[in-house]
Amino acid sequence: MPKPQITLKKAPELLGPAGNLKMVQKILKKGADAVYVGALGFSRRHSDYELSHEELREASSIAKALDKKLRVAINVDIDEQQFFKIMAKVEDYVEWGIRDLIVKTPHLIKLIKERYPGVNIHASVGCNITSFEKIVYYKGLGISQFVISTLLKELDQIKKIKEEADKLNIKTEVLIYGNRCVKGVGGCRLYERFEDHFQKIDLEDSDGTKTVKIMGNPDKGGICFRPCIYINDKIVLRKFHKMDLKVLKENENVFFSITDDIPGYIELGIDTLKIQGREYPAEIIGEITGNYREFIDLYREGRLTVKIIEKIKQRLGDLNKEREGIRKHMSSELHKLISLPS
Repeated sequence: MPKPQITLKKAPELLGPAGNLKMVQKILKKGADAVYVGALGFSRRHSDYELSHEELREASSIAKALDKKLRVAINVDIDEQQFFKIMAKVEDYVEWGIRDLIVKTPHLIKLIKERYPGVNIHASVGCNITSFEKIVYYKGLGISQFVISTLLKELDQIKKIKEEADKLNIKTEVLIYGNRCVKGVGGCRLYERFEDHFQKIDLEDSDGTKTVKIMGNPDKGGICFRPCIYINDKIVLRKFHKMDLKVLKENENVFFSITDDIPGYIELGIDTLKIQGREYPAEIIGEITGNYREFIDLYREGRLTVKIIEKIKQRLGDLNKEREGIRKHMSSELHKLISLPS
């Protein structure tokens, strides 16, 4: 008697991070369907975890050889006078076969889509999309997909915005591994309290493009000083009003590693499940990616048991401890910058 056919659930894309070429290879080989990287000087990470123009070309070749996708993040606030620099880069990306960009700046989204209609533009998590009105706005600019705001944590909240996106034929993406900002990634402006500690970082890309990152301003590419982690620090207390402190205490910047909601995301038809972590070692993020790959595949095949879930959670828990140790060290280094006289 023939075995009954298993009807697989729609497969969400598993999107992993990469801060260097080694990581591109590692994440894709560990099971990610796509990997995202930052264009040097133009993404929401320190330049140490972005790729030069030539490295992006090599990353594109790596992804192509593995029959996977490369997604390029140009997801900081970019002034219009810099658009010509970006468009020159995008022209090369298209020539290399890159068809997926992560963008935050509204007018740049519109310009890229008008000039390159075949490019898929993903509205960055920094757009902090929480409502139907925001989806309508970004659809009008030309996006094909957006990251659901990290403010929306519950499955019913995700379901509601997914249904609203479906009405407009826009794809959705959910973060399953990373950190939530106090007001959602892209929605927090508390970093502005430390403007007197901002530092300019001059960069020159391998194609000759010159840019400036502002250390301390995540919207200008310089990672936030993360004052939300040091709520009771005397420097933070001095910088913030009572109302700001109340917001900080009520909305912690917490790390999350989601597993229990993944079956719900798959049932809802979420298009992409995203892992953050370009700034962490390739080995750690690679193993995390592999565990999520296993979880997703076993669920879709109907073979995900309680015992297997517990094993995966245990493995992720061990990896998370390593990752958190690194994060605490990096955060303490950032804190030293706001401890210095301005």
